[in-house]
Amino acid sequence: MKKLLFLLLGTWTLLGDDVRVLVWDERQPAQKQAYPHFLGNTLASHLNSLPGISALHSAHWATPFMEAMNERTRMDAAKKFSPSPSTPKVAFEWVAPPGRISPSWASLVTPAYLAYQRHGVVTTVRVDLPNCCFPAWRNDGKPSQMLTVAAGHPIAAGLPKQWTLPATEMYAEPFHVPEPDRVIFKETFSEEEWFRSGCLWHLEKGKIFYFRPGHETHPIFTQELPLKVLENTVRWMSNSKSAN
Repeated sequence: MKKLLFLLLGTWTLLGDDVRVLVWDERQPAQKQAYPHFLGNTLASHLNSLPGISALHSAHWATPFMEAMNERTRMDAAKKFSPSPSTPKVAFEWVAPPGRISPSWASLVTPAYLAYQRHGVVTTVRVDLPNCCFPAWRNDGKPSQMLTVAAGHPIAAGLPKQWTLPATEMYAEPFHVPEPDRVIFKETFSEEEWFRSGCLWHLEKGKIFYFRPGHETHPIFTQELPLKVLENTVRWMSNSKSAN
């Protein structure tokens, strides 16, 4: 299984009126089949060509994304078990995945919570941190159908309700990540699999957007609509006043 694209724009600085974007690319040799100068450089070049932006790529198993999902899980756990008569003081046990290993179809979906109680009072909560993966994938290079499910969101500005990617890899739900604050895109595949292919989380004052489509051997990010998603995301995330 190869890693796919996601946008991780949690930190940036403003220089004058420009939005400064960090491009994170875990370079894999197979990328050069579709991107002669690697995918990260291709994206950086595109973003640099846009007005107001001076220079993003990684994957569901990239360390920054996994750490962001872990932190969001900790925040969600604190909220879920906030102090109350039934949870006056809770000790958390954080259990990390054993490595970058995909989950089986039969596994529980992480993050997962197992709360222990005495006399009706929760004392300890085991939290299985998110695996940040999924049980099935298939790089058959077949088309997928993208559905814009949050048409009013700025990330979806200028995008049609439905659009096609001519060749991509399949990822199948369930995606082992915290529940997103918003799902912007849903993608379906040739054998009726589906995936939440555009997910948005808030992490304190930061924002995280995961955009799934692609594979390092398919030139997805030379196409107009996927590049439009990246541009919209960069501009929206750079706006400190942007809401959900």
